[in-house]
Amino acid sequence: MLLLLVGWDGALPHVVGMEVRKAPSGQAPAIKTYGTIDGGLELMQIAWARLRQIFAVRHQQQPVEEGGSDCGGVKVYLGSHRERPLLLTMHPVDLLVVERGHIRKPPQKYQPSQWATMVANTPRNKRPVVVVEMWVPYAQLWTCGPMSKHDTSS
Repeated sequence: MLLLLVGWDGALPHVVGMEVRKAPSGQAPAIKTYGTIDGGLELMQIAWARLRQIFAVRHQQQPVEEGGSDCGGVKVYLGSHRERPLLLTMHPVDLLVVERGHIRKPPQKYQPSQWATMVANTPRNKRPVVVVEMWVPYAQLWTCGPMSKHDTSS
C-alpha cells in the first residue's frame, strides 16, 4: 500500500508497514476544494483538514448532528442529488467524492449514474478535476458495477 501525503509535517506514529512518500511541495496543489454526495461531513472535514469542503449532499435521514460540525461555511443539502442538476455549476469543486456503499445489490443493467450525468452536463470549466466513487468491497465482482465503467477524461 502506498500513502501519498501532501503538506505532510513528518509525524505519522500510527502508520506502520506502509510506504510513505512526500509529494513535492514546491507547487500549489491541484486539489484545494471538494464536495461530497451521500458521504460524510464531519469525518471528511477531519480527514481532509487541508482541503476546503464546499458542499455535502446527505440523505434526509442523515442530518448534521447537533453539537457536531459547525459546517464551517459548507453548504449542506438534505435529500437526493438527483434533484440538483446544477449543483456543480453553482458550487464548483476540484474533487467530487461519491459514496455508493449503500448499494448492496448489483444494478440490473449498466447506465450512467445520476452524478455522472450531472458532471457531463456541467460546463467544462466547472467540472471536478477528480471524481472518487466508493463502493462496497464485493461490488468489484458485479457484472454491472464499478468495474464495468469506462475510464473517462476530458
